[in-house]
Amino acid sequence: MPATFTNDDSSWSNVKRRYVGGYGNSSVSKTSSLANEDQTCGECGELRPSADGWKATSGDFFCKSCWDKWHTMPAKPSSAWSSSRSSWKTPAGNEYGSKRSKLLLCKTARYGCACCSPAWPTWLPSAEADTKSSDGPGSESPDMSELNGVGYCDAHCHLDIVLQNLKHGGLEWSSKKKMCKWWLSGECPYKEDCDFAHGREDLQPRDALTRQDIEPQLRRYFGNAEGPKLLCVVHNCCELEAIEDTTSILRVANDLGYAVFCTFGCHPHDYREYTEEMETRFLAEIDTCGPRCAVAWGECGLDYWKNYVESKCPTERRRMMDVFARQARISVEHKLPLVVHSRDAEEDTLQVLKDNVPRDHKFHIHAYQGSVSMMMEALDLFPNCVFGVSSMVWCSPGALKVAQHCPLERLVLETDAPYLFEGSDELPRLAHKIAQLHGVKAATVLQQTSIACQRFYGIPES
Repeated sequence: MPATFTNDDSSWSNVKRRYVGGYGNSSVSKTSSLANEDQTCGECGELRPSADGWKATSGDFFCKSCWDKWHTMPAKPSSAWSSSRSSWKTPAGNEYGSKRSKLLLCKTARYGCACCSPAWPTWLPSAEADTKSSDGPGSESPDMSELNGVGYCDAHCHLDIVLQNLKHGGLEWSSKKKMCKWWLSGECPYKEDCDFAHGREDLQPRDALTRQDIEPQLRRYFGNAEGPKLLCVVHNCCELEAIEDTTSILRVANDLGYAVFCTFGCHPHDYREYTEEMETRFLAEIDTCGPRCAVAWGECGLDYWKNYVESKCPTERRRMMDVFARQARISVEHKLPLVVHSRDAEEDTLQVLKDNVPRDHKFHIHAYQGSVSMMMEALDLFPNCVFGVSSMVWCSPGALKVAQHCPLERLVLETDAPYLFEGSDELPRLAHKIAQLHGVKAATVLQQTSIACQRFYGIPES
C-alpha cells in the first residue's frame, strides 16, 4: 500500500509553502513573484498555470474550465438573482458570488466579449471549435422525433450526488463533509470563508438517501412514455460513505425494474484517503452486489489539474500513481473492467496502464478531453478499451476532437452527472452533437454507443 500521508512530509510542506504563502481569497496580482507561473482561480480557488486561464477586466484570474462554464451560461435571470446577497444561483442550484464576489457573468461568446479579455494569449480556443460550440446545451433543443423508442445508455454518473443535491438544494452539502487539505497542512488561504471543514467539529454528517429521495428521479429518467428510452445507467461509488446510498439506489432500481449498475473505487481527488480498509470494504460490496450489479472497479486514475500543486511534488505525484496502479491491479486480479479518470496526466496515465494491465483488459477512460494521439495509442495498444465523451464537447477543443476522431464502436456517452450534465435524460442532445461530427444520424450514435457500453460492462443488450 502507498505510505500514509503525513503533514510533516518535508517535500510536500515545502511545495505547499511555495504555493500557498501570501494567497488570499482574491486573485494574485501581476506583481507577485509567481505571476508568470501560477495564479489562483477566482472561482474554484485552485492554483493553475498562468498560461492556462483568462483574466477579467477587473484583473481577476479564472482557469479556463471555470471561464468556459460561466461563458456558456445565460445572463442573470431575475428569479435567480439575489441583490441582497449579491449571489447567483445556477439552474442546478449552485450558488456563487456570496463568497467570491468578483465573478463576472457573460452571456456572449469568448470572442468580441466586451467584459473579458485573455489573461495570457498562449491558450486560445480555435475559431473552428468555437463555431462548433454554438449549438451547446443552452441553445434550442434539437428535433427528437427521429429518436422515438431508440435506446441509450449513461456509461458514467454519480447518482448519489445527483440525488443528494436534489435533497439539499445544491452542492453546498458536500463541502463540509470533507476536511480542508490546506487546513490539515497548517494554513488555509480562505480562512473562515473556506467551503470545507476546519476541524472535526466542523464536519457535517451525510444524510442517507431514502426511497422517497430516489424513486421520483429514477422514474423521471426511465419512465418516459415517448422519445428516446434510457436503457441503463452506470453509477460510480467513489467514497466509503457513499456505499449506503449506492445500495439504496440499487435496491429501489431493482424494485422498479430499472437497469442501474454500479462500480466501486477511490477517485483520484481522494487519493490520500485510499487505505486497506477502503479497499477491503469496496471488494466486500462488489461481492455482496454480485456481477449482475457491480460491473467495474473505479473510478480511479490521475488528475493533475485538480491536484496541480501536489503533482509538482515528486513524492505526492508518486503516491498518486501508486494508488492508481494498485487499483488497476485489483481490477485485473478480480477480472473487473477499470474506470479511469485522466486529466492533464496523459503520459503517466498511459504508463500506469501499460505497466499494470494486460493488453486485453477492459478500461474506460471517462469524459476524456486530452490529446487525440494518446487516445489513438490507447485504442491501438488495448483493443478492449473505450473512451467516454460528455458535455465538454461544447466547451473543450480537446473533448471535441476526441468525439470527432474516436470510432463509434469504441465510444460511450456519459453525463458524469451532476458535474457535466444534470441527469441521464440529457444524453440524446449529446448524440445529436456527435452525429454532426461523424456525419450520421443521432439514432445511429445512440445505437452504436449503447452497444459499446453494454458490451464493455457485460450488460445484456436490450
